[in-house]
Amino acid sequence: MSLSLAQALDLLATDAFYETREGLVELARLAPAHYSLGMVCLTLGDKPKTIEVLSANQRAQPADGTAGDLIQAIRDGKVEVKQVGEK
Repeated sequence: MSLSLAQALDLLATDAFYETREGLVELARLAPAHYSLGMVCLTLGDKPKTIEVLSANQRAQPADGTAGDLIQAIRDGKVEVKQVGEK
C-alpha cells in the first residue's frame, strides 16, 4: 500500500486505519513528515492544524515526547510565533 502524504493524513484521522498492518507501516514511514509539516503549520500561525498534524506524529512515535510536549505548550498558550524582524 503506497499512499500520498495527503491520502495518509486523511486516513490518519480514522482509528480503523491503525488496526491494519499497512496503516501502521505507513504511519511509521510518514512520522518524520508529520513533524516537519507540523512545524510548517506552526510557522504559518495555524495552531489548530499544527496540533492535528503533530498528533499524528505523536501516534506514530509515542515514545518520543517531543510532539506531545509541543502540543501541550501550544494549548497552554506558551508558544508564540514571531515573524522575522518582529519584537
